[in-house]
Amino acid sequence: VLSSQAEDAISLIEEFEKSEEERLAAIENEEKRLEEERKKERARLAEQKAKEAAEYAQRQKELAAERAERQREQAIENAKRQKELAAQKAQRDKELAAERQAQAQARAQQAQARAAEAARQAQREKEARVAREQAALSKKVASTPVIQRRPKPSYPRSAKKAGQEGTTQITATITTKGRISSPRISKSSGFPALDAAALSAVKKWRFIPAKNALGNAIPYQVSMPVSFRLN
Repeated sequence: VLSSQAEDAISLIEEFEKSEEERLAAIENEEKRLEEERKKERARLAEQKAKEAAEYAQRQKELAAERAERQREQAIENAKRQKELAAQKAQRDKELAAERQAQAQARAQQAQARAAEAARQAQREKEARVAREQAALSKKVASTPVIQRRPKPSYPRSAKKAGQEGTTQITATITTKGRISSPRISKSSGFPALDAAALSAVKKWRFIPAKNALGNAIPYQVSMPVSFRLN
């Protein structure tokens, strides 16, 4: 009986040990399975991270390319704008230079006009001064008339018979031709016949005309006595 019980016990123990081995094997297999799943999960996570890293790198590359393109476009736009600004500045400088040149030309023309006007004014003043001097010289008598031919007056017969004597003072203008102009009796002899004979005689007199400081003949008024005396 004991032997049978011992065998049963041993059988039970063997079954337990076998069951325990199977349980341990199952646990080990489960651990292996879990480890495999963890490895797979880690590999998946690593692959996902690598993929995400690649995507991130690609995205960064694309962003960098976009930034580079924007920068390039911005640089082109800036260069274009700078070119336009430079062209505008050059145009403004050109217009300003042209305006300054026009102003300088206008000032030069004004200066020339002022100089020309000053020259004309100086010329006018010179001409006026010369004219004044000429006028003054023309009025200045350099020489008085000189009698050139003086026919004796004809003594009126009636005056001789009446024994009339006297001097007639005649005022006249000696023309530039040396002739008598506008003679008149400024002082009578007291006898009309003698006065008339004196006027008639004076009209035949000839003179070298008076001259001014310029050497030109000028009219000159003289007062001349014409005497009548009986011998």
